[in-house]
Amino acid sequence: MQQVIERWNAAIADVLARVDATLTDASAGSQAMIAHLGSDLTPLVQPWGAVEHQMHQYREQVAETWNRIGDDLSKVRGLPDGVMWREGAKRNWATKEIEIRYTRAYRLAVAAAADVMRQRALQADARTRSCKRCGASLDRIRLSGVALNVECGYCRAVNTIEPGPALRMFAAVGAMALAERQALDLWEAMTRALTRINDYRDSKDVPLELLREYERAGRGYWTERVAAEADYAPEQRPFVTQRIESSMKSVNKILRQHWQWRQFAGG
Repeated sequence: MQQVIERWNAAIADVLARVDATLTDASAGSQAMIAHLGSDLTPLVQPWGAVEHQMHQYREQVAETWNRIGDDLSKVRGLPDGVMWREGAKRNWATKEIEIRYTRAYRLAVAAAADVMRQRALQADARTRSCKRCGASLDRIRLSGVALNVECGYCRAVNTIEPGPALRMFAAVGAMALAERQALDLWEAMTRALTRINDYRDSKDVPLELLREYERAGRGYWTERVAAEADYAPEQRPFVTQRIESSMKSVNKILRQHWQWRQFAGG
């Protein structure tokens, strides 16, 4: 039995090592491309489709290997209770780990490009704006992806400021990429907590503290991501609370599937 388990562990480690090598190469390719990007991230994003396909193949390899390992374990006489379930959970862990590592590499690559996009947009929109009534420089401008009404600090006249095309493009795609990077650790914590929840054979056996951990991580992730995106795109600030609660619906749906959470939340 132990030899079969060791073979299984080695197979998982081998696949994850190849995952890391693939993602390292993909990240290096993205980094080399960033300096030549304009305001469109499509040339950077497209190659990651092939990388995602490769990740799918790695997950298939893990599943196929588990099928063979499972067959071998089923032939072991006197196999202790719970061994098959425990080893099968490693398949779920490994496939989720591949997803996590891919998502981290991809989001970091896109965010690095968004950094450059934002700096270029700020430079393009940093030209001096003057009040249309008195001609004074407007010093209360918040760079935004939509038109803003800005009050002149001298004559109090309200001026409508239109952002340039570069800043509009950043607000449309770059702000979310930077927000996702800022909240990446919380996303991983949320995802790992959910994986541990799903490892339980019966939902009634999931510890309440693990469910609370998942709720904290989920709320922390969505709060950080939505608030950070609003920092980069100020026009979204009025909708932060609404967007957080809307995004938490998927987390709450999973929590409500567990009687211990319903009892805790209801009490």
